[in-house]
Amino acid sequence: MSFHWRSVETNDLRRYISNLQLMGCPDRTIRAIVLAEVEKLFWAKTLEHVRPYADPWQNELRRLGRKAQPQRARALSAEKLALLRELLGPETPDVVNEDMMGIFEATGIVGYLPEKKSKQIISLIDRYAQETQELRDDADNILLDEDRDRMAEMEKGFKDKLFSLLDPAEFEELACRAQLEAGPPGVHLDGVEMTGAELRQLCQLSRSVTDVLRDPWEPWEDRMRESPEKEQRGKEFQGKVAALLGEGRRTDLERAQDPKFRETYSFTRDHDLPKAKAVSLFEARLAIEEQAKELKADRSLSSDERETALLVLNDAAVQRLSTLLGPEAAKSYFENRSDWLEQLMPKKTETPEAGR
Repeated sequence: MSFHWRSVETNDLRRYISNLQLMGCPDRTIRAIVLAEVEKLFWAKTLEHVRPYADPWQNELRRLGRKAQPQRARALSAEKLALLRELLGPETPDVVNEDMMGIFEATGIVGYLPEKKSKQIISLIDRYAQETQELRDDADNILLDEDRDRMAEMEKGFKDKLFSLLDPAEFEELACRAQLEAGPPGVHLDGVEMTGAELRQLCQLSRSVTDVLRDPWEPWEDRMRESPEKEQRGKEFQGKVAALLGEGRRTDLERAQDPKFRETYSFTRDHDLPKAKAVSLFEARLAIEEQAKELKADRSLSSDERETALLVLNDAAVQRLSTLLGPEAAKSYFENRSDWLEQLMPKKTETPEAGR
C-alpha cells in the first residue's frame, strides 16, 4: 500500500501531531512542523485584521488602524502563545512567540498584496537583511572594496527579485509604503495635518534623500557619514516639504521640529486628546519655562526670594496644566511627563547635621 502525505496532514493541528507521532516522526521535526503551521495560521489572522486599514493614504483608516493595532497585536500574541503551549507543552518559552506588533507593521506595508505575494516579499526582505548583516558582522563593519562589491550584488539581486514578484504599480506602492513606515528623513510632521494625496507625494519626494528599499543595505558608516551631496539633497527635500504644505501650515511644520512639542503631541495622542490641546500644553510649557528663566536671571532677588517665587510659579503651573488637561490626563502627565517642571524648581540643599 502506497503512502500519501495527505493521509497524515490535516488542518486540525492536534490530530496532525497525533498522526506524526504514530508514524514515528521525531519530536524535533514535529515541533518545527507545528511552529510553521502556527506561523501560517497567525499570518492569515494578522492579514485579516490589517486589510480593513490597508490603504494608508486614507487618513481615517490610518488613524483607526494605528489605534486598533496595538491592542489587537497583544491579543493575537497571547492567543498564539496559548496555542503553542497547548500543542507543544506548557514549557514552551515566550521567545517562540514572535513580536506580533512587528508582524502587524510588516503586514501593513504589504497588506495591499495577495496573501501569497505578501509573504514572499516579507521573506525576501528578511533574507537579504540577514545576509547583508552577516556580511557586515564578518567584516566588523569595516568594509573593503570587495565587501562593497558583494553588497552591491546583494542589492541588485534583491531588487531583481522584487521586480520579478511585483509589477511596476505594485513596486511603486511598496516603495511609498516603506517610506511612510520609516518616516520622512530630517523632517518631523507631528501634528501637521495632511491629506492622503499629500502624504503619498511626500513619501515619493523623500526617496530623493533616503530610499528605504535600498538604504537598509547601504554600509552603516556610509549612512552615518554626512556628505555635501547628502546635505544638499536634505535641504532640497525640506524646501519641497515646505512648498507642499504651503504658508498656511508653516507654523505647524516649524512647531513639529521642536522635540518638546513632539513629546507633548505624543502624550496627547496617547490620551485621545485633540491637537489643539497639544498646542495649548506646549505653549503653556514654553511660557512657564520662560518665566522660570527670567526669575533665575533676576539679580535683584535674594536666594530666598527667588526660591519662593519659583515655588509660587510651580504651584501656578500645576494648576494651569491640571485645568488644561483634566483630572485623569493631568495625573498621568505629572507622573510620567513632568520632569521638565521639576527641573525648573530650586534645588534643595541639605542642611549639615549638628556637630559636623
